[in-house]
Amino acid sequence: MRIRLVLALFTGCFATASSLPAQEISALGVERDGQRDRAWRLIYENDFFAATDRYYTQGIYLERLHPALARTPLRHVLLSLPSVRSRFGVAFGDEGYTGSDLKESAIVAGDHPWAGTKQLHAFSISQDTVRHLRLSSQLTIGLIGQGAGGREIQTFIHERTGNTIPQGWHNQIRNDVILNYAVHAEQRLLAPVQSVELWGTGTARAGTFKSSVALGGTLLIGKLGRFFAYAAPAVDLVGYDATLQGGVFNKRSPYTISNADMHRVVVRQRAGVVFRGDRFSVEYFRTHVGAEFAGGSAHRTGGISLELRQAKP
Repeated sequence: MRIRLVLALFTGCFATASSLPAQEISALGVERDGQRDRAWRLIYENDFFAATDRYYTQGIYLERLHPALARTPLRHVLLSLPSVRSRFGVAFGDEGYTGSDLKESAIVAGDHPWAGTKQLHAFSISQDTVRHLRLSSQLTIGLIGQGAGGREIQTFIHERTGNTIPQGWHNQIRNDVILNYAVHAEQRLLAPVQSVELWGTGTARAGTFKSSVALGGTLLIGKLGRFFAYAAPAVDLVGYDATLQGGVFNKRSPYTISNADMHRVVVRQRAGVVFRGDRFSVEYFRTHVGAEFAGGSAHRTGGISLELRQAKP
């Protein structure tokens, strides 16, 4: 009975993935943990995989895990579980957001604002294998606005690929600082057989970029640690989103979404398949986000993740 229940949940999660609407890249979840403290990871996400070119249109994430980072002041600002060894890493992220029509140069009311971001992350991951509890925390600093180069990056890519040259970047959100902190907790709830695990998840984010609380779960099915599929639905309670509402300090953006038009409850979903070898892993995933503001629509993206793990010297 428990196995049938888990399989039903898993099927429901993937069915949801095809109909729900993408969110910024995250690598803190149990489904992306290679269980090494030395690793490189590259994640590329684009709505090209979902045959669209709007809203959250592209993201690049480069991550480095290394134990030397535990000897830096970062360990004092990142939360971890007590009496458990933590792993530390840093990452660089780049994200781009556009309106619905790349050919439109005028501001379109009720559409997604244009925005580019550059972000630097410092994070820690700790896991209690006895209580099957994981805690991750992340400090983010960066820039949203013209200085992030979103216009130049997308224009360069579209020129080289022969796609539509985006015309609306002059209306993008103006320069402002990104300073954010996130805590991600995961608790294993169910493991009826060796090939199935169900985790409950909770995430809290606060700062000048995004403030929200999310509750959800992660279902893993397959040869865990080798080849498996996962589904990770969540409900996000949104307080503030600078990619829609503009920066906290710079209020001179030509167009943003008003507080009244923000959707405060947003359903998110990510599902994927992972192959994990002794030294590397490959993942293909799809992400979906429901409408985030009045007049907006659901949106989907896809992406790949490549991880290279290093043995201890």
